Amino acid sequence: SSVFFTFFFILLSSYCNYHYLLLILLHLIFSFVFFFLMIRRPPRSTLSSSSAASDVYKRQVSTQSTGNNDTLNGCCVLTAEHMAEAPPVQEAPQIDADGERELLGLEGDTAVGHGKRGMVTSAVWRGCRVAIKATNDQAAVNTIPNEAKFLRLVNQHSIGPQLLAGDESRVVYRYVEGTPIVKYLKECTAEEAVEVLTAVFEQCFVLDQAGISKLEMCWPEYHVLVPEGAPGRPVMIDFERSRQTERPKNVTQFCEFVNLPTIRALLLSKELELSRDQWREMAMKYARGGRSRELFSCIPAALSHALEQSAPGETAHSKIAVKRHKPNPGKEES
Repeated sequence: SSVFFTFFFILLSSYCNYHYLLLILLHLIFSFVFFFLMIRRPPRSTLSSSSAASDVYKRQVSTQSTGNNDTLNGCCVLTAEHMAEAPPVQEAPQIDADGERELLGLEGDTAVGHGKRGMVTSAVWRGCRVAIKATNDQAAVNTIPNEAKFLRLVNQHSIGPQLLAGDESRVVYRYVEGTPIVKYLKECTAEEAVEVLTAVFEQCFVLDQAGISKLEMCWPEYHVLVPEGAPGRPVMIDFERSRQTERPKNVTQFCEFVNLPTIRALLLSKELELSRDQWREMAMKYARGGRSRELFSCIPAALSHALEQSAPGETAHSKIAVKRHKPNPGKEES
């Protein structure tokens, strides 16, 4: 714009008095000073001490620098304390080389979904319905390898759909039938709402302990499916953006989701009232206090307390058992 106005004033001065030259000179001085300040200011994407980059960005860059380096043959390394709190490890499905080739060459017969990074279809393989996620040719980045990598990691903790095969262009996993979590919260009872939220929080806590950040829990409307009749066994899907980090945010992001006005209104319609300030305080204490089980336990306890208040005379434990973490229904769905 500065160059444009400079030429405009030069053209104008050719037809007017020469006192416009002073205006042109001032404009040129202003343009050069502005340009000089712009090139001297460090960009927001740098990590220098004078940069305006936020702590969030710094953590993302730190994560990206280590996200492609698996440890211990592709498994996350947990401390002894975390291992004591982690759920039982789920064994990988036994598929031979022929079966893997069949899966990777399988063509979907039913369209399931289409996004910016990939498209999902489904097909039947050996009597079992599977989902096939292939890369979108128009996507700027191929996220399929990243999704395959993190599905292998989270499957060890009974989280996510069961991965069957994967390569650079597609991943194949067991198809999961379920209702998106927001739609489910609109239609379910208060007991079911507390049960599904508690189960998702437990899975978020396990991911935090494993050092995995899913990056989509602020609004996981289509990233968490609730199988019919099993509110205690929600399934997280879409791990294409996941990263390994020392400061995962799954629990805190899901706290933000539950504390949104839209979700609070849904819960309030079921007489589940959550203190917004108290909820925010619990999330902050959890994040700043080392993400321990002790600090995390306050969150499902708050949900149980809200359920107790919604139905005086009945205890939350008589209506819903607050469980730690259940295996997902990936193996059972067909």
